[in-house]
Amino acid sequence: MGNFIFDNLLIIGPAIVALISCFLLLQNIRKYQQELQSLTHKKTGRSRN
Repeated sequence: MGNFIFDNLLIIGPAIVALISCFLLLQNIRKYQQELQSLTHKKTGRSRN
């Protein structure tokens, strides 16, 4: 049983890490887009949240 769990961890572990990194990347992209939008709104003189 221990070997079975360990083998699954070797497969599932990297998959979980990849999912988490993708999730963090998406959140960072969303924050970056919001910052870009606020910057462009400041340039045009419209501050809209």
